[in-house]
Amino acid sequence: MSNVIFIPWIGSKYEAEGFRGLRVLVVAESHYGSKRSERPTATPELVKALGQRLKHPDSTARLRKHPHFARIVIAVSGAASASVFTTQERADFWERVCYYNFLQEFVPAARVAPPAESWSAGEAAFLDVLANLRPDVVIAFSKRLGRILIPLCDEVPLARVHHPSTGFAYARWNSVIAEALDEAHARRRSLGVGICALTQSPVYRAWCAVSANASPAHGPHLPPEQLADVHSRWAREMVAAREGATYSVETTRL
Repeated sequence: MSNVIFIPWIGSKYEAEGFRGLRVLVVAESHYGSKRSERPTATPELVKALGQRLKHPDSTARLRKHPHFARIVIAVSGAASASVFTTQERADFWERVCYYNFLQEFVPAARVAPPAESWSAGEAAFLDVLANLRPDVVIAFSKRLGRILIPLCDEVPLARVHHPSTGFAYARWNSVIAEALDEAHARRRSLGVGICALTQSPVYRAWCAVSANASPAHGPHLPPEQLADVHSRWAREMVAAREGATYSVETTRL
């Protein structure tokens, strides 16, 4: 059983190749949206739709671009503009990293303060994520979140950078990320190990299956009657997740 409600995105190359030979865990604060949009598979669905620009097979339209995911690719890669990447290169970046949102509930909108108790719930879930993903380095895209992660990450190198919202300065934060990546490589060398296979727990294997099988998020772009059925299913999945049920990709329609 896991404390994690929103399953992390695990790229298909995260374990064997990683990003520049490292297992990189990117952490943001929260999903934004209404309670009826909460579902355990939200993170992989949104990475595919917004990070990799894929379209749900039943959707009438692709989700609009969102700068959040583009800025993460640019900053972690040490670039200064999205123009240096092809669509395929941006999609490949997400196959090499993990992405996770710390808070275990949706926040109604940007710049709305989460409930105080949601931060403590997030800590227990994050420790589960660390134990199962065993990243070499953690990159927190929120200075507020970064302060919380310092004691949780322990010896794992941590980069604490600005939230990737309006005004994100690559010249300021790219170097902070680069230093954390260098520290992670140095730690690897000091331990005398290269990238090695994870000890795959049942939870890790289930999370990988969700990332592989999840359809891209469709947002509101479904026929009304189909969208109503989807919201009902999501509500049932959230009840099961909050009751601590092990998430089963075999029994859940993605």
